[in-house]
Amino acid sequence: MGKRGKVTNTVQKKKGITNPVHPEGISNTLSFDFSYSNWLKCVNNKDFTNKLKDEAQFASYFFEIFQNILPTVQKNWDIIKLNQKKQFPHCHTLAKGKIETAEKVIREIHGRPLLDKDDNTLNYWQLGLTQSIRVVAVYNQERNLIFPVFVDYHHLLHESIKYNQKDYDNYGFCPVCKYSKSIVY
Repeated sequence: MGKRGKVTNTVQKKKGITNPVHPEGISNTLSFDFSYSNWLKCVNNKDFTNKLKDEAQFASYFFEIFQNILPTVQKNWDIIKLNQKKQFPHCHTLAKGKIETAEKVIREIHGRPLLDKDDNTLNYWQLGLTQSIRVVAVYNQERNLIFPVFVDYHHLLHESIKYNQKDYDNYGFCPVCKYSKSIVY
């Protein structure tokens, strides 16, 4: 056997992993909590629908949400919450006139209301970028935490001629209805 030589490491050591969440549970970085498991469920009532055309449309929208919307919101949250409707015009608290419709959808999806009207630390937000997709969420100011509660795939909560041209009432696909049956717990 030959003589073993000493190997020199040419790669600089990286810093250890840091966790932005403080032990007290307070974080400077916005976090997302997906504990409302039915947030991707679709409904269709007289005031609103978020049913989709098919699995391909869901896959495309799901990609947009997780690849673009949520990371962009997380990265720019401090700007978004202070400058609503300026740099990110599709990210803002829900208008008072839209909360009733949102709460009706939430009750249909989650089986109960989610906000206590007297709690000023929680409020509804709409999160979106350039396409019609809007994630409707509850923001907890004290914990800097967002809970997605449903997706407005067709921009129907805040209706717009630009986005509301299709016949969405004919759409019938719901990913939760389709895939929950096959998931074994």
